[in-house]
Amino acid sequence: SEPRHLLYIVEIERLQGLFEKKRFVELDQSLEKLQSAFERDSAMEYRLLGAFERFQNNRDDYRSLLDAWVAATPKSFAPYLARAEYFYRKGWDSRGGAYASETSEEQFSEMRSCFRDANRDVDAALERNPRLFPAYMMRIGIDNAEGKNDAEIQDIDKGLALFPDSFFLYDTILWSSLPRWGGSYPRMEHFAKLACRQAKTRPEMYFLFQKIYIDEAFFLRKKKAYRKAINLYNAALAYGENGIVYMERARAYLDLDDFPKALNDIDHCLALRPRDPHAYRLRATIHVDMREPERAKADFTMVERLFPHNPDFESWRGWAAKRYVQYGHQFFKTDLQQSVVCYGVALDFDPKCADAWYWRGVAYSRLTRFNLALADCRRAIEEDPQRFGAYRMIDCLL
Repeated sequence: SEPRHLLYIVEIERLQGLFEKKRFVELDQSLEKLQSAFERDSAMEYRLLGAFERFQNNRDDYRSLLDAWVAATPKSFAPYLARAEYFYRKGWDSRGGAYASETSEEQFSEMRSCFRDANRDVDAALERNPRLFPAYMMRIGIDNAEGKNDAEIQDIDKGLALFPDSFFLYDTILWSSLPRWGGSYPRMEHFAKLACRQAKTRPEMYFLFQKIYIDEAFFLRKKKAYRKAINLYNAALAYGENGIVYMERARAYLDLDDFPKALNDIDHCLALRPRDPHAYRLRATIHVDMREPERAKADFTMVERLFPHNPDFESWRGWAAKRYVQYGHQFFKTDLQQSVVCYGVALDFDPKCADAWYWRGVAYSRLTRFNLALADCRRAIEEDPQRFGAYRMIDCLL
């Protein structure tokens, strides 16, 4: 039951290239073809959403590129919808994922500002083409985040009237109906049952029932009740082979340090969702924990192909580097050569990791490889001028 009509990696890379090279007319044509295909066959929503998700990237240069695109082709819906995706993601990043009671007014203010920009562009996109289901997904998300219950109900009704067989629209509605956002499980079940009227042609609608199990398991994992969470994921799979469930169960197995089962589940997920960057990042994480750096690097190369230059994913490199610095420390007293290898792997993941440069320098000094030690400590200072230990080490080496 793999979602149909996914974008191929070469298509993703082509769209990214057209955007970054400012070939906006060709980009419009490609996205308009995807929209036309969706209007003929709702299952094509996977391709359309996959294309516009490229622009949910909070890189600083994306804003100027998006503005240039709007200026270049103002009659097309595509640049407005893409810029709305950018502002929508920026709004959520500004708010953060904490509960409202743990979120500052400054965060909410920045979120609302971004959402105003997103809504403005959604309006402009819908004026040019009213059948843009990602626009309604954003509207529902914004209404929910701002507590506009009446507007949310109206946008849900409008969206369902236009797109009664859109899986992703229903998926967004169930997300907005989570108890943590003011909804309830009975409300989620209501919309899942409504969606399943379309299950004859869209069997993935059954996956919507799994969202209740996934949410309950999420809170169990927060309480470190990992086995109970796994039982809920097992129950969820009775509704169908959904890669998301396998990915979440893999996280629970990873919490338990059961790496073989975690790896088996994420492999299964990727068989079902072969273009999911989050799944590749999770598998890379598992490979790091299994101390298989080459496999981790290969998976992260796929992440970068699927979502290039995304700050959220790039932060993973820093995490992986720190983990290999820890591995290096474990070997430091017993096997200096192996610790050097671990620090080197850390630098493969993140060449700006001052910890790795410094500690590899210390290890080299213990191995009496003074020139290498000196070079590494100097590089540690380049990355972190406040690292006092590196200055002391250089003094000793000289």
